[in-house]
Amino acid sequence: MWLIIGNSIRYLVVKQCSYNQLTIFGVVLSVLIISTLFCVQAKNIEVQTRDSSLKYSPQQTIYLEAQAAIAQGQQQAYWTYRKQLLDYPLLPYLERSYYTQFMRSLPSSVVEAFLLRYSGDDFVKGLQFRYIAYLSTRDRDRFQHWYRLTPTSWLNAPLHCRYLTDELATATLTPELDLAINRLWQHPRSQDAACDDLFNWWQKQGGMTAQRILARIKLVATKGEPRLIVYLTRQLPQTLQPLGQIWGQVANSAGYISRIERWQDIATPDIAPVVMLGLTRLIWSDVQQAIATYQALPDTLSLTQAQHFELVKTIAIRLSLYDESDTQRWLDRAASLGMSNDLRDWQLSHYIRHQRWAAIDQFISQLQAPYQQGGRLLYWQARANRELGLSQLAQQQFRQLAQERHYYGFKASDALSTPISLNEMSVVVDPQTRALIMANPHLKMAQELFAIGHFRSARYQWRRLLNTLNDEQGKQAGVIAYEMQWYDRGIYAMAEFGMSHDVQRRFPMPFKAEFYAVSKQYQHATSWLYAIARRESAFAIDARSVANARGLMQLLPNTAQYLRKRAVSNTQLTDPANNIALGGEYLAYLSSKVSDNIVLRTAAYNAGWRNVQQWLPDKAMPMDHWIELIPFKETREYVKAVIAYERIYAEQLQRQPATFPKHASQFVSSAILTAHLETGTLSAR
Repeated sequence: MWLIIGNSIRYLVVKQCSYNQLTIFGVVLSVLIISTLFCVQAKNIEVQTRDSSLKYSPQQTIYLEAQAAIAQGQQQAYWTYRKQLLDYPLLPYLERSYYTQFMRSLPSSVVEAFLLRYSGDDFVKGLQFRYIAYLSTRDRDRFQHWYRLTPTSWLNAPLHCRYLTDELATATLTPELDLAINRLWQHPRSQDAACDDLFNWWQKQGGMTAQRILARIKLVATKGEPRLIVYLTRQLPQTLQPLGQIWGQVANSAGYISRIERWQDIATPDIAPVVMLGLTRLIWSDVQQAIATYQALPDTLSLTQAQHFELVKTIAIRLSLYDESDTQRWLDRAASLGMSNDLRDWQLSHYIRHQRWAAIDQFISQLQAPYQQGGRLLYWQARANRELGLSQLAQQQFRQLAQERHYYGFKASDALSTPISLNEMSVVVDPQTRALIMANPHLKMAQELFAIGHFRSARYQWRRLLNTLNDEQGKQAGVIAYEMQWYDRGIYAMAEFGMSHDVQRRFPMPFKAEFYAVSKQYQHATSWLYAIARRESAFAIDARSVANARGLMQLLPNTAQYLRKRAVSNTQLTDPANNIALGGEYLAYLSSKVSDNIVLRTAAYNAGWRNVQQWLPDKAMPMDHWIELIPFKETREYVKAVIAYERIYAEQLQRQPATFPKHASQFVSSAILTAHLETGTLSAR
């Protein structure tokens, strides 16, 4: 088109056309340019998640054009394209888009025939929901018929309520109907107005009992909006309304639980759940007030031993987080009531903080079997035995642990001054099994969806594939995903089907040029960058967290905007090269906040540099001890994983690891960090 426009301009200039001719041409030219820009924009919308260097096959191009025609309401164009895609794996997706777009103008029998073809398949979940919602206000009989054909989980509360409300004219409150309505009503927030008539009828039939109201009040206090408790409390008998008011007060402010002497005689059998909620929240906001309140609890509350254990354990962990006074007493008190994995871990952390080696060995030795699992226990017991002079026993424990491929296994290897063990064992490709999987229609759809950048739908079809495979077939599927460069699916398939030792495929190295360029620009170890991307996204370029972090390196939009001093679009964030560059830039920025220490920067990348600064102790502490004491469990496990992954990538790259074994003996503290920042012992950035 641009060639035609250019030639036309040259023709007019050479011929010296009249003013009117030029004016007419100008209008035509404007239309052509606008049309061209519109087409370019439409194409960009379709392919915004793909690498611009990738090319579409002829069928993929036709498919995308057909989807665009549907979006623009062009039915005739759709049918023209469809004829060219009769043998294309994604034809069902094209048909689903067509029926979704034109559902209201098509005969019901046509839409229903398509839905019945995929009866009960999540593939039509969205279309079926829209169709039933459409019927719910237009065709009562057809709505009820299709409601009964549809899995309950596909529908929302308004549709459930409309269906049940339609039955009220002739209904009696059967036990089944009573339970169904109660399930809808037991919700932490106000339900849709479509449910009002149903709930009012149910209440008149005696379904809204006091115990059910109290159960919902508890649900709202725990997960919902406390203002709803005011309404629910009014529905209680007058004798129970003070209890509802207490629930509301505690839900609004945990500190209200400290006024226990004012209401300890109110509805005593039902007060324990309020105490548990209020005290649990108060422990984290004001632990000393929570302790005083707990110790003042009257015996009439009759808390169970399990409830006492939960409260005492939570107090002990809260004190242990920041090594507050009386930590050991509360840890011991909790242990006298029971044991759990989190209590075990914080008891061990407390001993590590104070380097109580004999206590570590005794504590681990006395743990019951269910709590003796994990490399952490064996590593720190070996460390304790070494410090206690039991070198032979410590060496034996280190050797046992060093055979394992994880953070503590690698630390055991460092303690022995031996190379780390990767225990690598690759999947042997079986041509017959591979051919069987390659012929699977779910794989064919997944491959096409992945190729055009429709990753969410691709993952759905991939999961449908894996659900049909045994362990041996699943391993072969992992190899296929790796060869497709669909690394996150390959990584997860290898783990799911028992092939975690295929190190090369579970720790791939995609986008080498991009990672190497960022590594060179910011002087980061390439193995470290790969480790962070592996932990953050498993190399899924469209990864998105619940906090809205995006892409390979999981950058938040506001972080990207701060680094670039301008808005950064989601499309830019999911572009691999741009995302890797932003991740490298952010890691460099963290040097100015937590020094060049790779462990501190790794923690800051996950939890934020302000948290890391706050977590540093006043008194110098060995780095590996500090890692064990990071308050956020997510960050503790993140740091350990990245360190382990970095060692694996360093092995694959045949380079010296960035986290040298000697780093275990480094010391960290607030004063050391301040000294580093003030003296400028940072990389120049």
